[in-house]
Amino acid sequence: MQFYVYSNTNPASKGQYPYLLDVQNSLLADLKTRLVIPLTAQANCRSGVISKLCPVFNINGETFVALTQQMTGIESRLLGAEVADLSAFELRLLRRSILRWWGFSTQKIQQPSWNKRTLHYLPK
Repeated sequence: MQFYVYSNTNPASKGQYPYLLDVQNSLLADLKTRLVIPLTAQANCRSGVISKLCPVFNINGETFVALTQQMTGIESRLLGAEVADLSAFELRLLRRSILRWWGFSTQKIQQPSWNKRTLHYLPK
């Protein structure tokens, strides 16, 4: 589910990236792939964290950095157990994604309102 954190089941990368943050919209649940952002322990970011691009989260008492610049697609079956729900940070995560894709800040964008019945955006 979008904005949920899952354990990384890939033996080659789970040491460096123990968790994967699913950022793909759940409307695309029928696809066999998910768009994910790898999470690494803050201690692994020796040269610092690009705060405008990489949000920091506390998961199970440990600090992790979402490496937005390493966003990738993986097969859904490779997602491990659900670890955390970061949907409360939706706007913060979307801002980082927009910066990654288009190179501009969205500090003035407000939380969108949606018509839940038709899934249409309702401008404020």
